Amino acid sequence: MRWPRIHSALCWIVAGAALLLNCDDPKPDFGTLPPKPADLATPAPPPDLSTRVDAATVAAEAPPAVVTPATPGKAALFVRSSRCGECHEKFRNEWTGSAHSRANRTPAYRKVMGTASPALRQLCQSCHLPSMAYGQPDDEPNRPSEGVSCDGCHTIKQVAVTPAGSTIQFDPASGSKYGPIVGASGHYFHDMAYSVLHTKSELCAGCHHRMEFQLGGEKRAIPVVLSYSDWQKFGKGKQCQDCHMPSRGTEEVARGSKPRPNVPSHAFGGALAWGKLIRLELGGNAKPGEINVEIQHNAGHALPSGYVDRRMLLRVEFFAANGTKIATEERSYGMQLVDAAGQPAPFFQAVRIAEDRRLVPGRMHVETFKLPTAAAAPAATPGPGPGPGAALAPVAVAPSKVTLSLVAAGTAPELRAVYGEPALVVIKTTSHPLPVRIGGSK
Repeated sequence: MRWPRIHSALCWIVAGAALLLNCDDPKPDFGTLPPKPADLATPAPPPDLSTRVDAATVAAEAPPAVVTPATPGKAALFVRSSRCGECHEKFRNEWTGSAHSRANRTPAYRKVMGTASPALRQLCQSCHLPSMAYGQPDDEPNRPSEGVSCDGCHTIKQVAVTPAGSTIQFDPASGSKYGPIVGASGHYFHDMAYSVLHTKSELCAGCHHRMEFQLGGEKRAIPVVLSYSDWQKFGKGKQCQDCHMPSRGTEEVARGSKPRPNVPSHAFGGALAWGKLIRLELGGNAKPGEINVEIQHNAGHALPSGYVDRRMLLRVEFFAANGTKIATEERSYGMQLVDAAGQPAPFFQAVRIAEDRRLVPGRMHVETFKLPTAAAAPAATPGPGPGPGAALAPVAVAPSKVTLSLVAAGTAPELRAVYGEPALVVIKTTSHPLPVRIGGSK
């Protein structure tokens, strides 16, 4: 008789904890008595690692995955990240500051969705709001939309990859969370499922690989997301996770769990995090009246990568000795798409690639800029300061310093009418002195 009493007490304890935590998960069924647990002193057998399936094999052999919408009222929806954060607080805090958490909330995305056709909306939401792929309504009460949330990755069971794109099979209904920890045991909140896929770039390909798309009945051979195809060319044996989810060292994965080695970061660092690995310098051998700027990087993909309508800007600013800015010039890098009239267009209005002007890893990229001619600037005023109506005579000012900046643009500046003003982030900047006499960069 002890086991029924223990079971009943545990159920009431769990229910009380759920009320205190304001949980909205389904209430446990007290009417069905589970079987008596096995002897807890007997250790569980080790996992059979011989049956692991490599992600590349899944990608090559698996048929296109079919995502079955959730039955209305069925508790098989994505769990809120705040619930995950009760045990995985560090991961949740890192994710909150990442692009994944903002995937469906950026101004550019919202602007496009405001006028998007149903077909375009469905295409974009399949990655920017993956919970909808399993039938969870957008902004459902008590389960708000969270972009690419914890379950957006940890309920992925399989990714089928083809040269054209990929298909994700989600599995939230099983209650298992898929991840790279071998032999992790389940508990009340969820079961654990070891997934070698979560250590491979093929996992990321689920959303970061689309080289063509279909709107309605029309298929278009226009790339949308380039990361995975770039990685296939330039990855050099590394996985996406090696750079974008680096180890934080040895620490606990969940509150109260034993520390584990090589716990990965969930900040999903992008251009800003890796700007220090980009070489941006003033080069030599410039002609008189010019400067050369050298750019080189060793990422596992071209820059910019990811969304095709992103840009990277090289900004060159010339300053006088007194700090006055004399001139600014920019160069843009990216894959430019155009419409039928040959005008710059977003991917969903484009008909062809006009130019692929991206920074290839390992290659030295050199840009040449002409030094600005001496500019007119106000002369210094003698005495304590100018009086009313005092005139300042102009004098010639030559550039004495140049500042080089690499700027990540979330969307192309030339596509402002579609996306609005681009979000700009300076990822690297350097300054160099120039000779007073204009005659070259050295």
